[in-house]
Amino acid sequence: MNMKMALMYRANFFLNVLDSIVWFAITLLFFHTIFGQVTTIKGWDFNKLMLLIGTAELVKSMLFVLFIENLAGLPRMVNSGDIDGILLKPINSQFYVSLRRFDFGNFGNILPALFLIGYSCYQIGTPFLSFNTLVYVFLVLCSILLAYAIWFSVMTLSIWLQQIDGMHEFFLSAMTLMRFPQSIYKGIGRLLFVFLIPIVTITNVPVSILLNGVNINHLILFIVSTIFYVLFSIFFWKYSLRWYSSASS
Repeated sequence: MNMKMALMYRANFFLNVLDSIVWFAITLLFFHTIFGQVTTIKGWDFNKLMLLIGTAELVKSMLFVLFIENLAGLPRMVNSGDIDGILLKPINSQFYVSLRRFDFGNFGNILPALFLIGYSCYQIGTPFLSFNTLVYVFLVLCSILLAYAIWFSVMTLSIWLQQIDGMHEFFLSAMTLMRFPQSIYKGIGRLLFVFLIPIVTITNVPVSILLNGVNINHLILFIVSTIFYVLFSIFFWKYSLRWYSSASS
């Protein structure tokens, strides 16, 4: 249904795709300019950083395709009372709120991201078919789930607070941090975005394992973190609904 609606407005659909590709190209140009002046950034050369950027763009694009049309509208649904009808449906409310629509315009970034990942692996000499690659793919899926759980938890605050636009924009802005090596973050930034709200580790852990091999401790910690944040998002949603007061009542 969403694809049919998008094709009904072809111009808007393809402009969204073009916009995604243009912004992707600008990002690559930015980092290419930086590496015209330096050879490495905290031990990351150009190709390794391109692999990180490609992974970040893939995760972000998948998040936007699946969730941007849904989670961004959650505060409006809460404030207008539209969420009441969803809560009455015989379906898991978190699942329905999160996945009722898709934004196909953001598919524009998926293929370039996959190309950049493949090209970077070729330049680095990373085998396309290996155990590390399979673990990498699995962890990218975990990354999407982890980022979703954090995002959904942020948007659940709309049940408690009337305006959370600032928090939502902060989260979307924080997702740009996925493009940078974890080693550059120090002090409060490291504590916040590596440990408390692990936006940075979302891409750094899969890429590090692909480049350096499987570190069992990092692998287990990342999987446990994903499970924890997903369970937290479920608990926080259900707990918040207990205190939800319909705007239409």
